[in-house]
Amino acid sequence: MGLNCHYMTKPKPHRKRLEMEILLGDIHQLEKNGKITTSTALQPTLLAEAAKTRGVHHSKLLNKNHFLASKQLRDNPEIIIRRADKASSLVVNGREEYLQKMDNILSDTSKFKRISRNPTNDIKRRAL
Repeated sequence: MGLNCHYMTKPKPHRKRLEMEILLGDIHQLEKNGKITTSTALQPTLLAEAAKTRGVHHSKLLNKNHFLASKQLRDNPEIIIRRADKASSLVVNGREEYLQKMDNILSDTSKFKRISRNPTNDIKRRAL
């Protein structure tokens, strides 16, 4: 029964984003190896494209094992997963290592100072 109706479910945002980050990582590696050069606008353009819904949404880059591995990492309480500061990639750290790095960063008194109370309400009042 061909009614020429096509139904496409919207892909989960994190899945498209993950695919795009894998692609950007591959492009970055090619650029690092001197095989290609890219424009500085490439990353924002690709990430904007990843936010759009178009065509068939079956990934050729990700398979069931990728999703299983990411779920196992996410569910492991001894692992912290965060975005890298200067790239569209992820950093996977052990919990203790991550907490120690955060303590080292926050203990730099030239950049941070300890406060005795939460200033959020005062700042909100001044903003209004």
